[in-house]
Amino acid sequence: MDTLIRTALTLSEVTPSVLPKEIPATESFLKALKKHPHWARIEHVCGRLSKAGFDAVLAGGSVRDGLLGVSPKDFDVATDATPDEVELLFEKTVSVGKVFGVIVVPFEDGGTIEVATFRKDGAYSDGRRPETVEFSDREEDAKRRDFTVNALFFDPVKKIIFDYVGGLDDLRDKTLRVVGDPEKRFQEDRLRLLRAVRFSGQLDFEISNDTEVALRLRDEVDKLLMSKWSARGFSNLDRLGLADPVFSDWAPLIFPVPSSFSGDIEVMRLLLFWPAIKNVSPDRVQERLKNWKYGRSFIELAVWLLKNESALRATTDDPSPHFASRALLLQKFRLTPEGSAENLEAKLFSDDERRWMTSLELWTDARAVKACLLLDSVYGVDVRREAALKRRSITLGQTDSWQASAKDLLERADAKDLKGPSLGRELRRLNREILLRQ
Repeated sequence: MDTLIRTALTLSEVTPSVLPKEIPATESFLKALKKHPHWARIEHVCGRLSKAGFDAVLAGGSVRDGLLGVSPKDFDVATDATPDEVELLFEKTVSVGKVFGVIVVPFEDGGTIEVATFRKDGAYSDGRRPETVEFSDREEDAKRRDFTVNALFFDPVKKIIFDYVGGLDDLRDKTLRVVGDPEKRFQEDRLRLLRAVRFSGQLDFEISNDTEVALRLRDEVDKLLMSKWSARGFSNLDRLGLADPVFSDWAPLIFPVPSSFSGDIEVMRLLLFWPAIKNVSPDRVQERLKNWKYGRSFIELAVWLLKNESALRATTDDPSPHFASRALLLQKFRLTPEGSAENLEAKLFSDDERRWMTSLELWTDARAVKACLLLDSVYGVDVRREAALKRRSITLGQTDSWQASAKDLLERADAKDLKGPSLGRELRRLNREILLRQ
């Protein structure tokens, strides 16, 4: 990997001894910033911080883009005010990453401005985020950033641009340069390598942010999954030392990949990521897939599968082919007093039968089609599940005529006043019993 970084990018080092530069903002620079429809928010936030005696500057890509005469896509404010001090200054705030010094200031029109305290990052252990941060000053904050052209600051009150790492010269020369030692910085955060490839291919530094990098990564992985010789492609990715930069700490769990992939793209993604997904928490799965810019549908599917894996797999024989008919169950249910509903399942059914009720309920969820394709690919076809669904004339992933209705429930003499959560809870219990007994 070290050789790859040196030969593929040849990015030189900027030493921390570069003298800072302070230059007045030009009219063209100010014009580019003020074209943004949310510029008034920046003036409000920075003005209030400055009036309270704090340093408040724009940071990162917005300064770079403005110097190129391009209206920034968004703005980030950096300050020496601590998160607690930011919260005291503004009537409404949202703490989205307070431990990293990040506070969001919302506006009445639904817009927001992110305010981050200047910081110095601690050690990196996961190849993505620092273990600790230490609040610092403007210069230290510049030195923690990835590339010199992204480490520029602008004070919108004083109309001054600050450069601590040579970003202005590199922007003029269209040179991509890492802040600090390139090898060390890429080891800290592996996505910097992908950002470097992106920026190096854009000689005029057109607007392009981290979202595009993540989308490109996702799209390239999808294309590889759908290719005829996908296993060979992933093998070459690993052999060339790119598995870790692309998949971070999931790489050792993902590789070696399956010999083949089938199904639609979401099923193939599940098959690729499942060895990692099953070993981490649902929150971690959601965070990682969101960072990689996968859509909500796939993220919800992966998390749902992880949470329900054991119930989606039938590990015991179907206990209920001889149970009462749906008609008899409805008749019995209508006579059941509501007061005993909460514990009725526990009284009438064994633990194994209740597990089967849960499994049957999950198998009728639309997400079960893709989830079960993954589980069958990994563990073999679940013959118990197939037999249980066939016995009940239920199609995997579909809620058919077996479902009870609110009318069935409300025919109970004591259920006339049920509504909202109570109605939903009772109806779900009825449907679970119908599924099991059917």
